Amino acid sequence: MLREYCPTFLDVFAGKSATNLAKPEARAVLAIAPTPAHIAKFTKARIMAALRGAGRQRGLDAVRHRNPRRVAEPQLRQSELIEKAMGCQTHALLATLDTACAGAADLERAAVKAFQPAS
Repeated sequence: MLREYCPTFLDVFAGKSATNLAKPEARAVLAIAPTPAHIAKFTKARIMAALRGAGRQRGLDAVRHRNPRRVAEPQLRQSELIEKAMGCQTHALLATLDTACAGAADLERAAVKAFQPAS
């Protein structure tokens, strides 16, 4: 979906692996800004707050090198109506991804608990 209307988001957050989109920081920014038009409207402070809200505590200065506002840089864009519709679809897909990530975290905790030595 992002390749269709916001390919720069993939460059900023996915890097060399599409699975980086499952990271809490990428999902947090995508949740508050599902389109380039949304990202263009907020400040770096708001981005940093979203990253902190996603649990990122260290390396926030590294955001300067991967600045999420780059998503709003000039690029080939869809019409406003199409971009809004794709943003809505992205929110729906993000909800599914959030659920899958929560399930994976639950499974990880259960596996760790199951393999801990009995005390």
